[in-house]
Amino acid sequence: MKIKGTSVLSTLHFVKTKFPSQIQIWIESLPEDSKKIFSNPIIAAQWYAFIPGMIEPTEKIGEMFYNGDKTKTAYETGKFSAEEGLKGIYKIFVKIASTKFVLRKTSQIFNTYYDGASMEILEQTDNTAVFKVLGIQTEGRLFFERLKGWMEKTIEIVNNKPIAITTKETTNSFGNIEAIVTAKWQ
Repeated sequence: MKIKGTSVLSTLHFVKTKFPSQIQIWIESLPEDSKKIFSNPIIAAQWYAFIPGMIEPTEKIGEMFYNGDKTKTAYETGKFSAEEGLKGIYKIFVKIASTKFVLRKTSQIFNTYYDGASMEILEQTDNTAVFKVLGIQTEGRLFFERLKGWMEKTIEIVNNKPIAITTKETTNSFGNIEAIVTAKWQ
């Protein structure tokens, strides 16, 4: 599975923004494949390997800055990614759009940023959206916490109403995770 450089850049910007004095120490502490990615210019339109481009760097952020809480780390990087991605003209658009519309677009956007994984809407109402996510490697399970953070912050940006994001995961015969992700808001 591969991810677009935009997602890799978001992780880098998270560390640069939240822990600016530690950026080089963080890069040097990464596993070799991740270190190669983050030591070179990251190109937004380029594809990168999923585990060294997102999961391992997130785990290292958790180890270094969140007392080993990798779940919280993934959630916080997801929220940051939404804030970063929905700036400027997008923020104005998102503010006038409905939550239902924005989340409907989420599955289309997801499929352009992740190669080898997919997301589809199974059900949508005025205050609920249910997605099916396929193709996430089991060692990439933290991705779902990042997705929860991203969805929560996106919905907050759209309408500032309380929400809940839940996931129900199963592992298929290929060793990949199939998940049902449910977003609810008032």
